[in-house]
Amino acid sequence: MNRCLFNFSNISNSLRKPSLRLTSSINYPLINYSTLRYFSNKSKHEIDKKPNEEDKSSLPLLKTNYKSSSSNSDQFITCTIINNKGKITDIFKKFKKWEFLQKNELYPRDLRKIDSSNIDIIPSIAVKPGKCIIVNLLHIKTLIKCDEVMIFDTSSSDENKVNTNYMSNLLYELEGRLTLNNNNNNCSSSSNNTHTTPFELQVLETIMMNILGVLDKQCKEIELECGSVLKNLENQIDREKLKDLLIKSKSLSTFHQRCLLIRDVLDELLETDEDLQGMSLTLLSNQDIDTIDNAELEKASGNCEMMLETYYYQFNELVQRLDTLITNIKSTEDIVNIMLDSNRNSLMLFELKVTIYTLGFTIATLLPSFYGMNLKNFIEESEYGFAGVFLFSCLMAYIITFFNFKALRSVTRLTLMNNHTGQKTEKHFINAENLINKNLLKTKLFSENIKQKLMSKWFFKRKFNSDKS
Repeated sequence: MNRCLFNFSNISNSLRKPSLRLTSSINYPLINYSTLRYFSNKSKHEIDKKPNEEDKSSLPLLKTNYKSSSSNSDQFITCTIINNKGKITDIFKKFKKWEFLQKNELYPRDLRKIDSSNIDIIPSIAVKPGKCIIVNLLHIKTLIKCDEVMIFDTSSSDENKVNTNYMSNLLYELEGRLTLNNNNNNCSSSSNNTHTTPFELQVLETIMMNILGVLDKQCKEIELECGSVLKNLENQIDREKLKDLLIKSKSLSTFHQRCLLIRDVLDELLETDEDLQGMSLTLLSNQDIDTIDNAELEKASGNCEMMLETYYYQFNELVQRLDTLITNIKSTEDIVNIMLDSNRNSLMLFELKVTIYTLGFTIATLLPSFYGMNLKNFIEESEYGFAGVFLFSCLMAYIITFFNFKALRSVTRLTLMNNHTGQKTEKHFINAENLINKNLLKTKLFSENIKQKLMSKWFFKRKFNSDKS
């Protein structure tokens, strides 16, 4: 009995349940027994390989005292390898970076695209014609070759634990799909049917399906959250709801930029014919470049282009949904700003009205206060002195209040002609000129109408008859 200790507690909780389903519509076969035993829930595990399962195991190379990839140094790179038959040949196999570059004929700059320490870098798909395809999309960093795929771990760090489920689903989908296609290829070869999907396209399509499923799920969550916030703002506008809208808007902008970058990567790949031809790794590895039939190479690149075009339209649809949501949020923000400005203007108008009334009452009490002084004003003995002063004070208060309100109405009246800022702008000159021309036209039409009436025979005849009578 082989006992293998390893530490893989990051993704254990999400994969211990046997109810995980594949996101693809293809009915994949069940995952191997040893693969399910591999993803367990303890910090240190024991895998007991049964004698009757020796030939079914997809994990034959587990090493004793194996440590998780979180303890890797800067000199090593760690990856999980799946062959073209759907079997996991190595789990977290360590390579020295320089040896890894030499073995796969890569450049040191290519390591940045598969660096598992940072998953927020710009997505990219780099094609090495006839050698490999380097895929860097969100949480997935893989190196696709003609007979195997290397999946680099991005769920080992504490910051990236959220990607554990996504990586585990990718492993399930890859193993299931490659195993199913391997069985179908065996059946087709026995029936002399040579039409098979290349290994690199199977892996690339599985990656696209995984990425699209993850982004679509996140998009639905964001749409639900933003829709709830917008609906609440329709009923009442307060500080907490505006704060939630700001937070959701920031997360939406980040997610939109992420989807837009992936769509741009596919668009750039579709525009480059050399990359499309270089992605036919199976065809280029089996034949020499000089002996390859151009028709066969164009057919292979055409199949790759059709597959990428399909997912490009799906990512484009996702971006359009996000654009619509962003437009709705901006429209809501504009409406909220208009309502807040209207409320602010109403408060300012109310304050001005109070000030005008205060000014009126102040003027009304100013004149009687003069007569309250202990000085002779020769009006104390008058019978109409009190009534005259009172009425005159009220009249002055009314006149001042009336003219102030009239000036306030002229300020608040929103017209194209009014210019209360005092600035002589071109806009106000044009509006004034249009208004003057309009008044001149009315005057001209009125004068012509009067002239026609005066010059008409009917008018003179009627005038003559009236004078004669």
